[in-house]
Amino acid sequence: MNYALFGGRLSNDVQLKPGGTPYQTYKGAVDGVWVSDRGIRLDDLRETSLGGLLNKGGWRLEGGLLFAATHKSGGMVELYGKSRWRVEPALFHFGMSPPRSARHSYEFFLLYRPVEGEKAKTLATWTVPPEDIPYDYDLRGHLNYDPETDVATVTVTGIDDEKTFLTERVGLAKMIMEQVN
Repeated sequence: MNYALFGGRLSNDVQLKPGGTPYQTYKGAVDGVWVSDRGIRLDDLRETSLGGLLNKGGWRLEGGLLFAATHKSGGMVELYGKSRWRVEPALFHFGMSPPRSARHSYEFFLLYRPVEGEKAKTLATWTVPPEDIPYDYDLRGHLNYDPETDVATVTVTGIDDEKTFLTERVGLAKMIMEQVN
C-alpha cells in the first residue's frame, strides 16, 4: 500500500486517460492488475510445519491501481485493490494453485492525490473477508466519480457472475478538505 500512497512509478510510465479508466485490459480485476506498471505481486510459500512434513504454506499479496478519475480540484481520485491469499502448510499438494484450503480476502482503498507523483491521502477502505468469497472466485473494483455532486461511487463485484459485494457512495468535498488541512 505504501507504493500507492507515495505515487511511485515503474519503468514503462503509462499515463492515465484524463478523467478515465486506466488499464481497461484488466477491467478492475484485482488479481490481474499486478502485471501492470501500477501493480504488484508478492508471495512467500516457504512455511513448513511438523518438522517439514507439512510444507508450501504462506501467503500471496497482489493488486494495484484499478481506476482513477480527475477530481474537480485537479487532483486524482484513485481506487486501489489488494488480494490476499493465506495458505496453511499441507502434506499433499495436488497441483491446484492455490489449494482449496486457502483463505482469500480483498481490500479496496479510495485515495486522493493532490498532484500526480505526490503522497496520496486515504479517504476510505473496505474489506471483503474470506468467509464471503467462494473458492477460486475473483473480484473486480470500479470507481465512478461525479464532479457535479463531488461523489465517488465504489462498486465491488464478482468477475464471472457480477454478484455485488459492495456499493458505497463517498462524498469527497469534506473528506478532501480534512485530509489536506
